[in-house]
Amino acid sequence: MAHNLLKSVQMEEQIHGLTLQTCAEIMARDGELKAQYGERDYKPHLHQFLASQGIDENTWAHSWNGCGLIALRVPLTAQ
Repeated sequence: MAHNLLKSVQMEEQIHGLTLQTCAEIMARDGELKAQYGERDYKPHLHQFLASQGIDENTWAHSWNGCGLIALRVPLTAQ
């Protein structure tokens, strides 16, 4: 139970205004767009998605770097 609470709190931590949950959702969309449009052509679609969420590429880049640091604190195997 304590692990779930810790994980929940960490998912709500914000880096440059984005939570770890939001970062995970953007990365999932990033993967979908890469699969759909290819590595070379997906970026404009990602930028469009980010804009639809009110996020610019610079904020996303800084947040993703910071979200990786939060993710390191979330135990993967603890129950």
